[in-house]
Amino acid sequence: MVSRFAGFSSEALKRIYDSHPEQRAEVGEILARRETHFCMDSALSYLRSLAKKERTAGYKDFTDHCTHGRSWGQLHRQVPHYLEEVQLECERRRWPLLSALIVSVDTGTCGEGFFESLVRRGVVSEDQHPLAVEKAERAKCFEWAKSADE
Repeated sequence: MVSRFAGFSSEALKRIYDSHPEQRAEVGEILARRETHFCMDSALSYLRSLAKKERTAGYKDFTDHCTHGRSWGQLHRQVPHYLEEVQLECERRRWPLLSALIVSVDTGTCGEGFFESLVRRGVVSEDQHPLAVEKAERAKCFEWAKSADE
């Protein structure tokens, strides 16, 4: 099936995506085919579901859920940027930092970028222990998810 949006430029599609929530699924799919489009709605939905189950997930699983099937090889270097976007969106919404739920499958901890981003933006201080910050934020996510509206 050919989408009515297929002839639109990527910039026009991004504006439609941002301003028309009812079109996001269709427009997001087109953008994903054209470029490594990060879908914040998909990311937040996935992260909220993880928080409700009190679980974490690996980086690849995260990208599988928020980039509409782009290959890991195309995306692995962009994941820190995506996770920082999630941090900023969570802060904007006054939610706990759901990006704390994305961890290395080898270590079970967040990458260095999680803590570095928080320090750079003044959310935490450099003298705090990264693992303690991560665990505290993850606990906030789990607690928040128990009472968050659908």
